[in-house]
Amino acid sequence: MAIDYSRLKKIREDLKLTQSGMADILGIPLRTYRSYEQGTRDVGSALLRQICQEFGVSADEMLGVTSEAKQKVATINGRLVFMIPIYDMNTPEFSDDFYDIMPEYFDDGKEAKKTIAVRVSGESMYPKLENKDILVIRKQDHFRHGDIVVVKYNGSNIIRRVIETRKERHLEAVNPTYPPIDISGDLVQNIKIIGVAKKVIKQL
Repeated sequence: MAIDYSRLKKIREDLKLTQSGMADILGIPLRTYRSYEQGTRDVGSALLRQICQEFGVSADEMLGVTSEAKQKVATINGRLVFMIPIYDMNTPEFSDDFYDIMPEYFDDGKEAKKTIAVRVSGESMYPKLENKDILVIRKQDHFRHGDIVVVKYNGSNIIRRVIETRKERHLEAVNPTYPPIDISGDLVQNIKIIGVAKKVIKQL
C-alpha cells in the first residue's frame, strides 16, 4: 500500500538514524528501505504494522490520511471523493489497523465519516459475496428487513441478511449450510451491529 514516504523519512531524521539504521531496525535490506523512502516501492501491511509499533505512530499518519482515515481528495461532477479505510473481517472493532484505503463518492463529508469497507472472508454469503470481495458499509446501530449487515456474534465478525416477519427476526446466510441466527426479542442483545452494506465491489 502507498504510505506517506515523507513521514517515514521524517521519523528517521527525528531519531537521527541513517537509512542503514532504519533498515536494521526493520530487519530489511538497505536497498529495500531506500526504495520505500523514495516512494518507488509500496509497503506491505505487515511492515506498516511493524513501523507503527517500532516508532509509535498510527497507521493514519503513515498513510497520510486524517479524520478517522477519511480525507477529501477531489470533487467530480459535484460529488465529493473521500478515501475510506478497508478492513479485514477479523479486525476486532473496525476502528484501527486497516490494511488499505480506497476512493469512494459521497454527497457530503458526514456520510463519509460513517463509511468503511470490509474485505469479505468465509463462505456464508456465497455466491452473492465471495472471498476478497470488498463490502462498503455504513456504520450504524440499526437495520431493517432485507439489509445485509456486518455484526459481531460470539466474538466473531460475520455478514448476514436480515429477515423479519410478524413472528420472528433472524440473520440468514445465503449459503444453506449455515443455519439462521435467531435475533427475535431479547436475543438481539447477542449481537453487536457494526453496519449495513451499501455496495459490493467484486474481486476480479
